[in-house]
Amino acid sequence: MEKELEEQRRDRVESLERMGYIKNSAIKKAMLKVKREDFVLPEYKQQAYIDTPLPIPGGVTISAPHN
Repeated sequence: MEKELEEQRRDRVESLERMGYIKNSAIKKAMLKVKREDFVLPEYKQQAYIDTPLPIPGGVTISAPHN
């Protein structure tokens, strides 16, 4: 599962870069390093790299990656 999420993270970052949301290498490096799945509720872990807000603890959401 870890490898699958890593692949999804890389794919999402590359997609965001192609679409022009990621404009510098520091942001790209940070997004490749920080695991979004570590912040979402456990039941949403497999969906961490879908480009949509997801619930996190505390009754709030984490923004979609493109934001």
